[in-house]
Amino acid sequence: MLNNLITTWRFVLKRSMAHWRLLSAVVVGVVLASAIMSGTVIYFDSLKELALDDTLDSVPRDDRDIVVKAVRGPTTVQEQQRVDNAVTGVVNSHVGWFVGDRIAAGASATFFRSEVGGEPEAGKDNDRAYFAFVPRLSEFVALVADGDLPSDAAVNGPGEPLLIEAMVPETAAIAAGVDVGDIIAVIPFWDDRIPYAHVRVTALLRPLDPTDRFWNLNEQVIGAATGGSFNTVPMFVSEAAFFDLIGREFTDMDTTYGWLLEVLPDRIDADLAKTGELSVRLMEERLS
Repeated sequence: MLNNLITTWRFVLKRSMAHWRLLSAVVVGVVLASAIMSGTVIYFDSLKELALDDTLDSVPRDDRDIVVKAVRGPTTVQEQQRVDNAVTGVVNSHVGWFVGDRIAAGASATFFRSEVGGEPEAGKDNDRAYFAFVPRLSEFVALVADGDLPSDAAVNGPGEPLLIEAMVPETAAIAAGVDVGDIIAVIPFWDDRIPYAHVRVTALLRPLDPTDRFWNLNEQVIGAATGGSFNTVPMFVSEAAFFDLIGREFTDMDTTYGWLLEVLPDRIDADLAKTGELSVRLMEERLS
């Protein structure tokens, strides 16, 4: 048996040596074919990566980022935590792998707005107002000169109408004829524990960078409840004042919560593109 195997290999080697040119051509051909096939796979993978990068780069940043919005009431810390925990859990489990910075904000339902003393006539014009809080507000705006941060507590005297301090964007203040030190009345369109409140403007706000992605959140969530046909004054307060003061006094007030999620294109390659698309759809279904 062993002799037959040795004889067979000797025959194979002898025939191979006799046709070494043909054998060399075959071996070289196999190596070249393998290299070409491997190079083709790498080439098409590179094309897919380039196409994906070009597509993502062509999409405006604000359209690429994800904005999540939820409307809930009453406006309490407990309700806000329930909403935030639910949204954060779904975001982490579905799109957390390609999301970077996250900016949160909240805005109250829209109020009628009037001068102090004009509360009974409120709602007959297009003057509106709403309260808003942004935990990281100082990263996006600066106080115009002669402005002060508002108090987290009510500043009215005993027996006087509720008086809240707030900051107003400079452009909205100019359009509404409002300045630092002015007091305006806000009246809920719904029936609540108190019929109205007064708001003292302590500062005007000016954007640090109008191109910051935060302003996309401001447009889509914070200021989305009122359209261009209304003369609206946004009133920014601290998160503590929003819940512990405004939410406590207006017990039937709904709040719109929003989150802006920064999409990081570098974390999405061609092989994960479909996974990313499916992740966004599943997140939307879960949150709905």
